[in-house]
Amino acid sequence: MKKNAIFILFGFFILGLILYSNILGSFFLSDDFQLIYSVKTNGPLGIWSSNSWSFFRPLISLAFFIDYKLWGLNPTGYHLTNIFFHSLNAFFIFIMASLLLKKVDNYSNKNIVAFFSGFLFLAMPHHTEAVSWISGRCDVIATCLFLSSLCSFLFYKEYKKAAYLLLSLLFFLFGLFSKESVIILPVLIVLFELFYGQVAGNKGGNKLFKPVLYTVYLYFIVGILYIPLRYFVLGRFIGGYGVRCHLNFDPSLILNNLFVYSMRAFLFPDPFAKVVFVLLSIGIILVVILKIKSQLDKARLIFLLAFSFIVSLIPIINLAPWTGDTQGERFIYLPSIFSSIIIAYLLNLLCINRKYFIGIFLSVLIICSVSLYDVNKNWNIAGRISRNIIDSVKVFGKTNMLCIMNIPDDIQGAYIYRNGINHAFYLFAPPGMFNDMCICLYHNIIKEDDVVDIVKIPDSNGYDVKLLRKGTFFYPVNMFNKTRAKCIVGNARIANSLNNSNVFFVLKELKKGDRLIFYSQGAMKQYNF
Repeated sequence: MKKNAIFILFGFFILGLILYSNILGSFFLSDDFQLIYSVKTNGPLGIWSSNSWSFFRPLISLAFFIDYKLWGLNPTGYHLTNIFFHSLNAFFIFIMASLLLKKVDNYSNKNIVAFFSGFLFLAMPHHTEAVSWISGRCDVIATCLFLSSLCSFLFYKEYKKAAYLLLSLLFFLFGLFSKESVIILPVLIVLFELFYGQVAGNKGGNKLFKPVLYTVYLYFIVGILYIPLRYFVLGRFIGGYGVRCHLNFDPSLILNNLFVYSMRAFLFPDPFAKVVFVLLSIGIILVVILKIKSQLDKARLIFLLAFSFIVSLIPIINLAPWTGDTQGERFIYLPSIFSSIIIAYLLNLLCINRKYFIGIFLSVLIICSVSLYDVNKNWNIAGRISRNIIDSVKVFGKTNMLCIMNIPDDIQGAYIYRNGINHAFYLFAPPGMFNDMCICLYHNIIKEDDVVDIVKIPDSNGYDVKLLRKGTFFYPVNMFNKTRAKCIVGNARIANSLNNSNVFFVLKELKKGDRLIFYSQGAMKQYNF
């Protein structure tokens, strides 16, 4: 395997480029503009040093800075970076699966299963938010460092060299500097130590257990030292999406999220996915019990992977996953390390014949690849709309106040301008194009040609805004911590049920030098008031 490792890594990278070829030229979206503007203005640590940034992720800031220096404002280079790290993650999963399967006695297909585990991870359609969205690289890079640490630990267990352990601890620290969710690694180290101890039979008793404890302590020490450092930088222990979100331990919410995240990690988003997931789970459990009831090592490996998957959900279990599209799927990027290996391993257990196994797995990969290509179309369209919005506004020329009546938040889960519209103009529009700007409404769209109808109420500054496509709706003003538009009198009345496609609001009186614009059919249009 050592001799072929470079060729396998190169193969994963080529496959990654092929699978994500249709988003290579896709334009920047949403948070991308803010992050790039931060490193352009404030340097390599410009993102997390900003007061508006509630995450401590210096390595992500550095990655954006390097990309900006290499590629400037060409999005292709940023996409290549994401695809490279995603392909590297698939390779590390291949390595990890090979090392774990090596511990299972008489397992002849371990290299094939390991390769397919990595390939499946590479092709999973629920990875588009993390890979296709440039800002999703937080999860991709953090997972890469997480896997680097875990693989180094497995090499340490295999070859008993302290250098591997030191590398693992260093990668763990770097992973924490990329995303906070890596903090669960010490718990996984405990699970892996238990697995290795059980496979070895723990013949050494306490003599074997003591060095294991010392190893685990080292990971917990790194994690504990990281917490005050993060507090020193951010000035608070709970950053991110706030205390109300991250400390919400409602049992019903947690159980629902555990089910939904598990379902999305193993199946495609579909109206019947819940029923299929339950039936499939019951069927797999029954078959596995029959297959491995007398093969404890295989059972231990499945339990290790299953518990690792559950533990890896802990940092994001309070973040409610979106159902029906790709929003929030980046949160299951790291946990799907283990679901990928589980799927490949169980398929092989259910079909021991190598030819049949390869045939079934190739069919699964083809289905995943087709679905991935289809989902990526949304991200490509979102990039086109993002660019069209900037270009269409530039045509209007300079103005004092730019009042944007409505703007698309996302298209079927692919973000467009949930954030970053002002930074997009700073980066791509002529300097001084406007002195001030406000946005009244955010809404989703289903197709690029979705029509928005705006009617001015006679003898008033009231406007009636209506989305004409079924399934489109306005987001509540405060849903994504948006502040009320300063150009609106009072507040737009938007239903919290996310089903209101018609909004009436009153604007403050606009001056002669102000410009009123609205979004419809893929671009911004000027409204003559």
